[in-house]
Amino acid sequence: MVNFKIHVDVDTAKILKERGLTEAQQQFTKRVKEESDDYVPFLDGDLRSTVTLSDKQITYSATHRGYTYAAKQYYGNAGRGKDGTSTGGLRGKDWAYRMWKDRGSQITKEIADMIGGKVG
Repeated sequence: MVNFKIHVDVDTAKILKERGLTEAQQQFTKRVKEESDDYVPFLDGDLRSTVTLSDKQITYSATHRGYTYAAKQYYGNAGRGKDGTSTGGLRGKDWAYRMWKDRGSQITKEIADMIGGKVG
């Protein structure tokens, strides 16, 4: 058995720019954030108000008492806040995954239409 490593150095930003896809990437990130807002746990709004966007990343940066409050909410929220999952609402843990399951195909279609592609 032979072990080897392959390193591929790809400048994705350059590829996206050359093909005119930078705007599509930004729009995709923006749409995921917008659609996720209804799923983010909401007690007093601090978590939802700390969100920042970059071209490829959505970051919730709320911290509380020395630990990452955003991470705790993402993985452990019981959904008992305003419109939480425990009361029949959408808000609670794993909000990005749950949003994508519910609305991902809609977002994918919007972006495909934007760049002249098709889904599937």
